[in-house]
Amino acid sequence: MQQWRWAAAVLTLLALALAGCGSGSRVPTRSLEVTVTVHPDRSAEVVATVTGLSLGQDSHLHLSLNGGPEVMLMTEPLDRYRFQNLPPGEHEIRVWVTDQTHRPLNLEKTVRFTVP
Repeated sequence: MQQWRWAAAVLTLLALALAGCGSGSRVPTRSLEVTVTVHPDRSAEVVATVTGLSLGQDSHLHLSLNGGPEVMLMTEPLDRYRFQNLPPGEHEIRVWVTDQTHRPLNLEKTVRFTVP
């Protein structure tokens, strides 16, 4: 009789543990939003808002202006960068999030803007 109670208790605990696995352990939604502000001095400030990840701890940003060299934001501020002395005309900024080993995390945005 004692073994039966023990087995029933173990099965009950196992059922409770399995029932909780699907309900409260949701993976946080990850997203990336990018804004570009063009300033009168012909600079453009890029601000990225990342949700579901912690910039600097488990991820960081990479940026590329007009397909040029990558800029990696590894020091403060981790969420913004200002490109200086931009020529007038159309420009394109690509922003993507990587893990600390620089592997892309499938969060990427491209924003087009004009410098007058």
